[in-house]
Amino acid sequence: MILQHDIGKQTLLQELKRLNNGHVLPDTTKHEKADVVSTQYPALKNQYLLFHIKKSVVTGMGFFQWYNPHVLADTTNIENAIMPPPRGAMGPARNRRRPNWPVPIAPRGGSAEGARKFYFLIKATQKLSLRGKVLNKRLNDSRKLIITMLVLPLLFIMILAGCENKGTDRPIEKVPVQLKWQHSAQFAGFYIAEQKGYYAAENIAVTLKSRPPQLSNEKMVADLTSENNFFTIMGGEFLLAARKKGAPIKAIAVVFQRNPYVYATLKNSKINRPQDFIGKKLMLPPDGEIQHAALMKKLGIPWDEIEYIPYDREGNFLKSGQIDVQMVYRPGSGLGLEEQGLELKFIWLDDYDIRPYADTIVTTEKMIQERPVLVEGFLRASLKGWRYAIENPEEAVSVILSYNSTLSREQQMRMMQIQTPLIHTGGHQLGWMEPAIWQDMQALFHKTNDKLIVNPVYTMEFLHRIYGH
Repeated sequence: MILQHDIGKQTLLQELKRLNNGHVLPDTTKHEKADVVSTQYPALKNQYLLFHIKKSVVTGMGFFQWYNPHVLADTTNIENAIMPPPRGAMGPARNRRRPNWPVPIAPRGGSAEGARKFYFLIKATQKLSLRGKVLNKRLNDSRKLIITMLVLPLLFIMILAGCENKGTDRPIEKVPVQLKWQHSAQFAGFYIAEQKGYYAAENIAVTLKSRPPQLSNEKMVADLTSENNFFTIMGGEFLLAARKKGAPIKAIAVVFQRNPYVYATLKNSKINRPQDFIGKKLMLPPDGEIQHAALMKKLGIPWDEIEYIPYDREGNFLKSGQIDVQMVYRPGSGLGLEEQGLELKFIWLDDYDIRPYADTIVTTEKMIQERPVLVEGFLRASLKGWRYAIENPEEAVSVILSYNSTLSREQQMRMMQIQTPLIHTGGHQLGWMEPAIWQDMQALFHKTNDKLIVNPVYTMEFLHRIYGH
């Protein structure tokens, strides 16, 4: 008798021989193989005991006797066997009463004691079978776990190696970038991306160019379209102006999501809103003229009712009383006025829905179409740098000072504090652009310059890829 569990055949035969008073059953030659399956024992939760009976096994089939008078073969002098009758052996189902199995039955010449002993032998065999199945399952699970622990690290290493090979196969790109102004905390994220190796990880060797005061917006656009620069940081309104003239450039992200331009006036003045500018002296920076014109047109304030003073960045006109109002870049020149000891109040253009994107990352349509991997890599590294700069302002200031040693740490820390809520508003991911704002900008530009820009001036393609949208 060969069982599906690990109990030895000889052990079972010895027990059968002992129960049969020392006699061994003769071979059953007429049965090459027979499978007899016990019924579903409730105590064993529908587990089955399977006997494989072969020619060489001395137990044969003659020792099984069924509950009814039906006998499968000659019943030898074996103590007992507990098996249900085969299907149909007891007649139609309506005429038979199925007993509760297992029921030990003593055959001819047998005894109830022998039946009991054989019953417990089968029960022990069943328990061994179940225990063996549990151990085998645990062993298989352990093997699977070991294989998983060995294979997963290898796959991870292979993936990393593939990524590294992918990066090294692409040559290092020299990427010139024109900043909107001179080195300061205004561009902290780009400095961090370079110093932390975020650009290098994208196979980019970046050159961040400080903007000299004499460099015009038109020249910045020309340098971009001629590929003297691959990327430029410029105001959204100048992007619209360049598109009006046919320049094939687009915004791929923004740095400032809220307009950083404000009107600054002395705290003790009676100027509290744009309508109070009438009859006053106002100084505008070149990069603020479009926004101011849009606001005056929106509020219906005649242009000639305000006296405009030519822009001079170096003078202290507000402090000396030569002007009443000055438009400033809040984190930059606005901070500079405060450092002069002036007590100021600010009128935000953003509060009047004049909200053009200020620092916009711009490139050419050709770069977008022909070198999308480079564009995506540059933007991903830049956004990562900005995130790190916002989360680590003190370290960011240390990096900023390495680009411009003439700056003061206190001033740059203050600049980081002022600009961070304008960059990371909490409403969107860093760099995100809203179609509604671009539409408002185009509408304002149309009213101011009498020409509507129809073609898209921005693309969300790379932001979607980076953020998985």
